[in-house]
Amino acid sequence: MDRVGFDKFKHKIKNFNFKGDNTMILKEDKFIQFNEQIKQQGGCKKVSFEEGEQIAAELLQELTKSKTGVGIAAPQIGYDAQVMVVNVKKPMVFINPTILSLDDEIIYKEACLSFPNKHINTHRYKWVNIKADNFQDHYSCGGSMVFGPTNEHMEEDGQDPDGLLEGVCIQHEFDHLQGITMYDRRYIVPQVKSEKTYGRNEKVILIKGDESKTIKYKKAEPYLNDGWVIQ
Repeated sequence: MDRVGFDKFKHKIKNFNFKGDNTMILKEDKFIQFNEQIKQQGGCKKVSFEEGEQIAAELLQELTKSKTGVGIAAPQIGYDAQVMVVNVKKPMVFINPTILSLDDEIIYKEACLSFPNKHINTHRYKWVNIKADNFQDHYSCGGSMVFGPTNEHMEEDGQDPDGLLEGVCIQHEFDHLQGITMYDRRYIVPQVKSEKTYGRNEKVILIKGDESKTIKYKKAEPYLNDGWVIQ
């Protein structure tokens, strides 16, 4: 769908009433509680096209309040609905989306609006093939679309960071619709135990996942029993 067509859609959704100026995003404990309900019921409920547009309008409004956010899903503002929006290269709306395939697994560092100031490495894929009920009306696409790095947007170093970010963001927001968070996709660094011997007062570096700390070896045993390893 071209830019003119999308501008018409944006004009249309501005007719809906938004709920004030403060953020509606559920965070930390409140979000975890609602997210667990979504997970227990097997994912968000499907919605009508009209209801999906209205929720998408609220999502886009919330996303504009964030300086760094590039995507948001309905459960993050308290809706049990299969609706999400992504805004990396341009604003995209997904109503009742379905991922058809994922290709080329990668490790990606990501964050989430519902977990402020938290960054973790996750298992993701370079390319995602997805369809949604609104693709035909909003983007003149009756089938599915593939998101990820493309030759068309490659930079001088041969990378397309925005294309990669867009594909990962779609996976991230789709997960929210299933009751899955980035912590469920966490990449754990393979742990290899060291055979070296250490003095009791010798300082060692312990790692667990993407966390690390430096302590004296004599205090390391509780951490080692809890899954930490010496670097």
